Amino acid sequence: MKPEQFIREQGLPEVKRLLGEAPKHSQFVIPCLDGEMYFSQREDDGKWFKWSNGYSKWLEYFGKCNPLDLAYSLSDLKRLVESVDLVNEFDDLEQAKSWIDDLDSDMPYQVKGSDKRFFKWQLIEAVRDHESIYGGGDAL
Repeated sequence: MKPEQFIREQGLPEVKRLLGEAPKHSQFVIPCLDGEMYFSQREDDGKWFKWSNGYSKWLEYFGKCNPLDLAYSLSDLKRLVESVDLVNEFDDLEQAKSWIDDLDSDMPYQVKGSDKRFFKWQLIEAVRDHESIYGGGDAL
């Protein structure tokens, strides 16, 4: 299942909980009925580690399945949640889209200069992410 579908099915509060409870250095999560399994992969040798709630530390993972077969990237989930939160700062998706067009005009905004261009790019990406999760609208 894609992270967009996971957010749609589990809901934003549940995904925020998973992100908030992730141990330091977590990169991936597999949600399970009896709790979450958090994983991290060491860059230099590719070894996998699984967070142990019982020991409160990372232990080398010797499981037979590749965690990536079932896991969600925490960085992907975080980016999507941040995008939804940004769009939710507006009254609705359509208002967020109208701001994208308004940022090209000379209307006064708190975001100015190059920050305005960066904010516009962020908002475009946030709208795309929001639509990839919940649908709704024409592509930008």
